[in-house]
Amino acid sequence: MNRGRLTCCLATLFVGIVLPNFALAYVGLADAYAWQSYQGGVPPEEGFAKAQVAVDKALALDDGLGEAYTSLAKILQERGDSEGAEATYQRALELNPNYAPAYYWYGFLLRFFLDRPEEALTLFRKAVELDPLSAATAEQLGISLHGLGRFEEGLVWFKRAIEVDPGYSGGYQSIAFHYLLVLGRLDESVVWQRKAIARDPGNPNTVAFYGEAFLGLGDLDEAEYWINRSIELGPESFWPNIVMQLLHLYRGDEAAALEYGRKALAIYTDWPARILLQDYALRAGRYMEVRAFYEESHPDFLNDDDPEIDDNLDGNNYWLAINLALALSKTGEQERADLLLDRSFQHILTVPRLGIGGHWIADVQIYALQGEKQKALSALRQAINEGWRRFWWYHLKYDPTLESLHEEPEFQAMVAEIEADMAAQLERVREMERRGELTLIPRSE
Repeated sequence: MNRGRLTCCLATLFVGIVLPNFALAYVGLADAYAWQSYQGGVPPEEGFAKAQVAVDKALALDDGLGEAYTSLAKILQERGDSEGAEATYQRALELNPNYAPAYYWYGFLLRFFLDRPEEALTLFRKAVELDPLSAATAEQLGISLHGLGRFEEGLVWFKRAIEVDPGYSGGYQSIAFHYLLVLGRLDESVVWQRKAIARDPGNPNTVAFYGEAFLGLGDLDEAEYWINRSIELGPESFWPNIVMQLLHLYRGDEAAALEYGRKALAIYTDWPARILLQDYALRAGRYMEVRAFYEESHPDFLNDDDPEIDDNLDGNNYWLAINLALALSKTGEQERADLLLDRSFQHILTVPRLGIGGHWIADVQIYALQGEKQKALSALRQAINEGWRRFWWYHLKYDPTLESLHEEPEFQAMVAEIEADMAAQLERVREMERRGELTLIPRSE
């Protein structure tokens, strides 16, 4: 039993024996179970089922407790009931308008599930105002700003999170993402990721992201060690399984990659799991299989005259629409493919290229599928120059939407350019290691 599970078990015992009629104690217990699923490697189904039991007990003791409705809204949110979650957050704020976590989690819903980033930003600011000493709230305000393309403002709040709590790993991880997603500096990202791991060595997600960075840098041995470690820490966690899928693909083992991809999708139906699995089918020419997948998960893409293209945790669905468009172009449904590509392009005009909420190279994918090779190559050049690097090797070597570009000399030259950049960045990491400039993180045997 890991430390997080043991802590929750002891807390359950304590609440049940010492505080059986204290509603807020059950709210705290529910939040602990939920946080285990977010960060502690506990499968979401297990963590949120336990959270539900605790919330139900809290509301049975006091059905006018705003804190309990906030916890309930989080559970509804994670179960896909965004409408119910929003109504429940609003009820929580009616009951307790000064409860900072209600603003925090309501903002999370609006930003990442309902694609209402400006409203979310207002709520995060209110949460920080009510709880200025919360490192997590400061970080989330930074993430919200980052998603709007306000990168330097976001970085200020990431640093603020560390000032508030130097032991809070999330602030270091978000700074690492800033270097990766805005500046294309995987070497500097590694510096900050090591600081994050040193402060929370049992977090499987943080360890997985660290391993992923070494895939980008081209150090397979280092990547393999840390990705394996992330699976040991969180075998039922989403990101370790996604990154393990990428590791096997990097090695050329599509069968093993597929196994981990299916597991990741079973854990959480987020966009990387969907895209990576459908890309596997597209590379194999199984276009009708991909069509059938989206017929079930996104029927509006295939049936609506005006399919809704948005940007949220339910899929960053412009990427899904682009993915489906490739399959439709192969099944003789070019008109529908063109519609999805057009709607996706119109949406990404509202999204920054870089950062946590960026579209990265969606424009390159769209141009390539439209047969506009020169526009695709120009957009790729722009992306590389601006600092796009995350998942570069996957997109440039395995992404089926870019296959039409592979034989273009200009494309090949850009691949070689990034490979050289990654080799130089990896050498900088090794030089920092030789000089003892990196935070030490223990390696298990």
